[in-house]
Amino acid sequence: MTTGTVSEQMRSAAVGLVRGLDDEQRAQAALPFADEAARRWLEYRPSRRPGVCLGLLSLNARKAAHRLLATALSDRAYAQAMAIIALEEVLDRQEGWQFGGTAGLLGQRVR
Repeated sequence: MTTGTVSEQMRSAAVGLVRGLDDEQRAQAALPFADEAARRWLEYRPSRRPGVCLGLLSLNARKAAHRLLATALSDRAYAQAMAIIALEEVLDRQEGWQFGGTAGLLGQRVR
């Protein structure tokens, strides 16, 4: 069980994620908070996205990203998010493997 407030848990998870990134990944993921356009960018359609690809992260960095996500969601919502991520492979199959069949390389990004 985790201890501390949600904001403390989130900060700890975010610090763990940033520490797990190499310099290039950190530059892609840790955008300035003052960059209003980047912070508020949201797009659901398949396209190139800002940030660093989850699929390209080390195992430790990817787990840190999941820990950060889990701090913001209920257990049920986190399970739903993981199911959606897994469905990337199903969608890729239906689209004729045009994105390489590797979940996370196009869709999910950390920023």
